[in-house]
Amino acid sequence: MNSRSNHVLLYPCMIIAMTIMIGGRWTALAASVESTAIDSSSISANQDEAGVQITAPAKAAMENMRRAYRSSAGISVKITGHSRSESGTFSPIKTSLLIAASGDVKLLSPSYNLTHQRGVIYADSAYFPGYIVKERVPRAPDAAVTGLQSIWPLIPLPIEIRIRLASSAESAFAPLLKAIGDDGVVGLSVGVWPDGTPAQALRFQGGKTDIVVWIDPNTNLVRGVRGRIEDERGVTTINEAREVVANNRTPPIVVTTQGRTPVSSFDALRTAWDKIYSSPPPPGVGGE
Repeated sequence: MNSRSNHVLLYPCMIIAMTIMIGGRWTALAASVESTAIDSSSISANQDEAGVQITAPAKAAMENMRRAYRSSAGISVKITGHSRSESGTFSPIKTSLLIAASGDVKLLSPSYNLTHQRGVIYADSAYFPGYIVKERVPRAPDAAVTGLQSIWPLIPLPIEIRIRLASSAESAFAPLLKAIGDDGVVGLSVGVWPDGTPAQALRFQGGKTDIVVWIDPNTNLVRGVRGRIEDERGVTTINEAREVVANNRTPPIVVTTQGRTPVSSFDALRTAWDKIYSSPPPPGVGGE
């Protein structure tokens, strides 16, 4: 989200090594996983509309997460980690999120920012100074999620944004469900986080995809994501950890449009930018 790496996800009674990048330094983490009464292999699964098998505990965990992200007045999240593409491209990840019970969200990263505020979405980037993408989303199921993904299509949305804004659990986890295919399985097992606290593993398996969304069972909030996922970009391995704080105060979610030229889409942003900052192709040669 390289090569074909070995499975690094959950297996009963197995120690897995988790390595995340925190503050620019590598820290080795070990998580021991134990089989419990809610092991997904012992629970009959239900099929969703796409044919994916989702166990009853996994389905309940997905719904509990949606309720948790909707009920808290404010949630702040720091995401740190890395991803590696199938071709071997390494990408560090350092993102901050603010999520309000109202559905307003703010994503801050070194390369781009996203905002959803009262039915309007915005995107701005240090790579495109002086511009801001602004679009009003219709009052329709999943319109905000679709809009945020299309307004900055270079990077998939963090799963927390999808969980908060999507109209259903299936919509929230749609990219993972699509990645595991019609014969995929979603299960829930229990493990122990490196600091000794319990954690639940919501695991998506199918095809070349094998990825775990780690959940804090006390809060039902995402604690980490690790594994590999196959999509139109190929197979990407992901290793992310979260620092999450939920509180009873609505976070300040603001966006500044002053001094910026608004454009209606990412394509419009590129077009406007390339008109100013673009070199001609070699004489007699066409191209972008």
